[in-house]
Amino acid sequence: MSWNFRLNAEFEMYYPHVGKQTTSNKIIKMNKILPLRPPLQLAKGQVWRMAEGILRVTLVGKLLVHYKLGKPDAVRVSDSINSITNIEKYLKTHKAVLV
Repeated sequence: MSWNFRLNAEFEMYYPHVGKQTTSNKIIKMNKILPLRPPLQLAKGQVWRMAEGILRVTLVGKLLVHYKLGKPDAVRVSDSINSITNIEKYLKTHKAVLV
């Protein structure tokens, strides 16, 4: 599922009247309500820096992400697996910056 589909589904859920005929036969324009920034795009090899550590994306599938989360100067870091939505939420809450 691409981010365009998720964005459109969320948009229609919160703004069901946009782009459809109203009782006065006017179509409401969508260009003023669309969000300014698309959701995060996770890709293989990305490095996200946070205050407490670094998240390295090793593999991205349809639903899951393989990643390594640890301190910047760590010798060994275990590989973890989590869903794409959970990783996106984690990166947003910890104010991660793509390096």
